Amino acid sequence: MWNLMDRFSQTRSDNIGSSTFPIDIFERDGRITIRASLPGVKPEDLNVSMDQGVLTITGETKDDLERREGNRVYHREHSFGRFVRSVRIPEEVNENAIDANFENGVLTVSMPITKPQQPQPRQIAVRSGSSSAPAIDAGKGKSDFAYADQGKADTSDQREKAGKKG
Repeated sequence: MWNLMDRFSQTRSDNIGSSTFPIDIFERDGRITIRASLPGVKPEDLNVSMDQGVLTITGETKDDLERREGNRVYHREHSFGRFVRSVRIPEEVNENAIDANFENGVLTVSMPITKPQQPQPRQIAVRSGSSSAPAIDAGKGKSDFAYADQGKADTSDQREKAGKKG
């Protein structure tokens, strides 16, 4: 049996002026959860969207060290700028029931797993034609089949009479 988590695939990570932010993807209590560490990001600078099975996190961290005369930065490891991270979500997730929460610099996106519907055996009713279709009469050995080259119905009685005339 395949592992649901193997169906995730990172599709895009475009970080301008920053390194990729870490994410964790896990399953718990029937839900897939993506947890992203986004220190220094404000909720109003964060956007989460879903399009064609791809969850995308975009946002921006702003430079908190003003560049004024007299300020010196001796060492800097915190990144700032725009970022984008996209993750393909497996088909087994209900895309219409996604929740997102941002608290203490951690974004948590959670979505319920949906079980694929297994086809169930069932009886299929067989109807006999439509109500406007004529009933088929097996008749007494007569055929009312229309031949395309004759343009009209030719019964076996008519064929017998035609054979006696000629």
